[in-house]
Amino acid sequence: MTCCPCCEPLAWLCRLALLLTLGGAIAFSIFSLSTCEFMYSDANSSSSFIGLFLYPDETGVCQLYPSGTNFDSYTETARACGALAAAIGFGTFIILLWESICCQIPCAKILETMALLVATVCQGLTFMIFGSEELCQGLTLSTLTNFNITDTITDSIKTGDFSSPDFQKVLDEYACQMGKSGALSITAMGLFGISMLVNCFSWRPEPCMAK
Repeated sequence: MTCCPCCEPLAWLCRLALLLTLGGAIAFSIFSLSTCEFMYSDANSSSSFIGLFLYPDETGVCQLYPSGTNFDSYTETARACGALAAAIGFGTFIILLWESICCQIPCAKILETMALLVATVCQGLTFMIFGSEELCQGLTLSTLTNFNITDTITDSIKTGDFSSPDFQKVLDEYACQMGKSGALSITAMGLFGISMLVNCFSWRPEPCMAK
């Protein structure tokens, strides 16, 4: 919806807030992909931080995973969704910028809102990497049996009672923990969601070149 002349300043304020918020979401999304500290894994008795696309070598320098590396479905989904979220966010940003400067595109508001919804969901799906049994042992019933965990711990998971000290000990020892990039991904997801809401409920300002 295009605003009336009296609401034009408010519409531009909302558009600037939208562009800044979406720009921040894209930046945080890219940062979450470009570090090797997405989560801390104890899998295979080799404790280290790992990322969606990078891992630290022996000297601690982040390196791309070797070509041909076979990941399980959880990791592949997390990697694809992370890249897709950043790409969709960037594409939406370009469209919004074009509409702000040159001309409005018919039905663009609906497409932009849907795109930002998809970006929000995709950014959240990056956390599917925590379900990977290759990179993260996790606390599933199937993996717990591999560590000969007591029936008390298994019962805690079945009943949803995680307050026992024994369970907390297992959590600290075996569960993957979120790293800095994981926090960046959460921030990106939140900013994508805010951008979607601002775009959905705000007026569309008149393009600069149309004045």
